[in-house]
Amino acid sequence: MIMYKVPTELISADELKHIQGSEGTYFAPIEDAKGNIVVSIEEWELKEFDSWKEQNKDIASKFAKIDTELKDYSYLEEQHNGNI
Repeated sequence: MIMYKVPTELISADELKHIQGSEGTYFAPIEDAKGNIVVSIEEWELKEFDSWKEQNKDIASKFAKIDTELKDYSYLEEQHNGNI
């Protein structure tokens, strides 16, 4: 699965979660199977984040497409359903 790797040396996942696009959407970074913080291609390429990317070119230019596997969060669903 192709995702954008967040340059965590420049911006943390928590900081990224607080960035609001012009339409009200927030970034929703997640951890992949290797421990990288990533955002989806669709999310990263939303036009509503263009202004933030323009104002933060030094950070935005460091987001890199990677082929990765997502972390297995199925245990959370099991907990939510009361199976654990």
